[in-house]
Amino acid sequence: MQKRVVQRKFCQARSRTASRHLGTRIRRPMSSLLPIALEGHFTRSLSNATIQRCANATSKKDLKNVWSEIKDLVLGTHKCAAEAALYDLSHAKTTREQLDAFNALTYYVEPGDRHKLAWKLDVSEFQGFQIGEHRFPVPDDARDFMKGTVSMTTSASCRLLNTLHLNDHHVLLSSPQFGLDLGPLSNIPTDNDLYGATMRQVLIKDFQTRFSHFPALLDTLQVLGLDQDDASGQFALEVMQETEHQLAQTGLGSVAATMAENAAHLVRLASAMKDDR
Repeated sequence: MQKRVVQRKFCQARSRTASRHLGTRIRRPMSSLLPIALEGHFTRSLSNATIQRCANATSKKDLKNVWSEIKDLVLGTHKCAAEAALYDLSHAKTTREQLDAFNALTYYVEPGDRHKLAWKLDVSEFQGFQIGEHRFPVPDDARDFMKGTVSMTTSASCRLLNTLHLNDHHVLLSSPQFGLDLGPLSNIPTDNDLYGATMRQVLIKDFQTRFSHFPALLDTLQVLGLDQDDASGQFALEVMQETEHQLAQTGLGSVAATMAENAAHLVRLASAMKDDR
């Protein structure tokens, strides 16, 4: 019996480690996404029960807990703020209010657990924000909101970019699975001769045509202000560096460079298509 218990614990540990490093290859039951660890000097987390309680609360006063606030102060954690953000996410009347709450949660959640936060898209529409196994309702103004741009720092834009899922596939990690394999863009010819320049133009034009079939992703990149690259390419480079820096903190170091490069590709494509939309 003791031997079986040890083996089971060993298998569970291996499964958790593998899932942490490459979530797209291992199908985990949604319940395994919880609890969600929070930033701080000591461990505090959000359980499914906590998320449900915050979503169902009738007012923020229902979430007030003096002892929890004292613990946050002493332990350097953000549980009270995270619970308030969950309440706002559930009760927001506008998509902008929802986005602000979701953005706050990406800051409060420990980097290694940010993969449990998802900004859900299908090919044509915003499908809502998801925390663990809880999907939050989409406000009535979502379609109009997705045609605008929100002013935010590059760091915040990159954090949110890393939560994007299209048809349940991570945008930066699993682009071939949803039909837009960004890999070939990393092999564009760099020669300055006519052949190299022509091949670049053909490949980029081909990708722009493919990308036009994913309007929700294009809209989201616009909302995040990630369509602002110019001829210098400096902004795309900045996004790539910031994305790789953030991913290095999450336990995805082995694929961070590829994901960061994909982020830069998306910025370049969205920027190139900006005037045609």
